[in-house]
Amino acid sequence: MKRPNRNLEVFSLSALDLFASAMGAFMIVTIILFPYYLNRHATDAEIGRVEAAKANAEQRVATVQKRAEQLAQELAEAEAVRSRGDEIDKIEEEIAKAKAAVAAQNKKNASLAEKFDRAVPFSILGIQTNATKFVIVVDMSGSMNQYKPIISETVARTLAPLKEETRFAMVGFHGGGRDPVEILHWPQGREMRPATAANKSAAQRVLISWIDMFGGKTPTLETLGETLKYDPEAIILMSDGAPTSRPTPDEIVDMITRANGNGAEIHSVAIGEYTEDVSLIAFLRELASRNNGSFVGVHR
Repeated sequence: MKRPNRNLEVFSLSALDLFASAMGAFMIVTIILFPYYLNRHATDAEIGRVEAAKANAEQRVATVQKRAEQLAQELAEAEAVRSRGDEIDKIEEEIAKAKAAVAAQNKKNASLAEKFDRAVPFSILGIQTNATKFVIVVDMSGSMNQYKPIISETVARTLAPLKEETRFAMVGFHGGGRDPVEILHWPQGREMRPATAANKSAAQRVLISWIDMFGGKTPTLETLGETLKYDPEAIILMSDGAPTSRPTPDEIVDMITRANGNGAEIHSVAIGEYTEDVSLIAFLRELASRNNGSFVGVHR
């Protein structure tokens, strides 16, 4: 048997070898890179998901941050309101304390007023006294003509608060110098009357008649000497000028104080523009001070 011819062309074998080598190399490379090829596609998907999640997270963070800012603002407003509320509470507490203090003081004042009403039957124009017998002495000198309404009102205000258990009288005076000293009395005979409404009205009518007689000088020494004969507990002297009779005002104060052996209170009331008359103020102040009295002024 004839053996077949097995000779091959060198070129054919080389091409086949090259092809086989190339295919092998391609397969090896493909096998090596295949996991990376799959991982590349997986990474892109994951990156997409991560990017989407990141965008979503950023949006949520922005939303949360915005809400946090709103909450912070609301909290600040709430703190401000609470702070104002605390201030209001403190103010209301202080107001309540002040009201309580005022109520307590009013209660105390009412109690003191009640005690004062029982203890002091007479209080007018700043003059206070426990006296139950007193004499109102009215200056009827010529200079008092300009103060007729004031003297009428002052006497009325003096009589108004008197209680019926107190007794009073009224004395008017003027003259001196070339004219005789005239001292008028209501009621007559150094009598004192209860401070009833009828007697107050009668005294006021008498005063009106005296006002029409204003004129002359101011003989204070003689008048106060006569007034002390009533044996009063208090005297209220109303005048617009210092004494015009001799001796000097200081000597008159000394003489009246010595004559006031029973210690009657002598209160002085300056009428009209008394601040312009230094001698009047000095006289009335000294007279009241040395005889347990008070000095007050009544002007237009």
